[in-house]
Amino acid sequence: MTDLFGTALSDFFFHKKKFPLYASTSISAADRISMKYLLRDNLQMPALERDALARCCGRILDLGCGGGSHSLYLQEKGENVVACDRSEHMVRVATARGVLQTHLGTATDFPNSSFDTILILMNGSGLAGTLENLPLFLQQVAQKLTPGGQILLDSSDLAYMFADEEDAESILNGESYYGELDYHLSYRGARESFKWLYVDFETLRQKAETVGLIAERVFEGKHFDYLAKIYWANC
Repeated sequence: MTDLFGTALSDFFFHKKKFPLYASTSISAADRISMKYLLRDNLQMPALERDALARCCGRILDLGCGGGSHSLYLQEKGENVVACDRSEHMVRVATARGVLQTHLGTATDFPNSSFDTILILMNGSGLAGTLENLPLFLQQVAQKLTPGGQILLDSSDLAYMFADEEDAESILNGESYYGELDYHLSYRGARESFKWLYVDFETLRQKAETVGLIAERVFEGKHFDYLAKIYWANC
């Protein structure tokens, strides 16, 4: 079984099955993921997400849309939004919930200059996988922006998790970046692992700059999270 996130959400939404989905990382123990939260409405969204949604304009791509909650909210506001995800299960759920425009795939499937806003929430930097891949990921996504367009991406600085460690300095300044995690899922006896990136804002800004992009921090959350607006420097 692959795509455990999508499979679990599909089972829950279509078949009312409530098998537990557990997630753990290289720095955290297993925790159960709430399927109800993945189907949340605007009132259940944190302030950072509501701020990001308020900043969306023009033609919008909801990249990594999951169950489509953000797309549904934007659609109800009358916005032109396309919900996109690599998971067939997620796209099916988003469509069944009423999202009118869905796409199975990635941002690279669309022609250049297609969107005014590209929304990448729920630790959007994670889609890059690793810090090394982050500049290329940002560049490829930004190529889909219209002139003057914006990427709205959130992430978190995990430095706080090492504050009490005796070797905190070596962890934070080590050869490998402390925000690169191995992410593990388990569902109904199946397991899946992949790389997932949390990135502090200053590192994000620097990596964006290497490919001609400007990153501005436009919102700070209460849990070391932030929202960044990213756009081409020459626009």
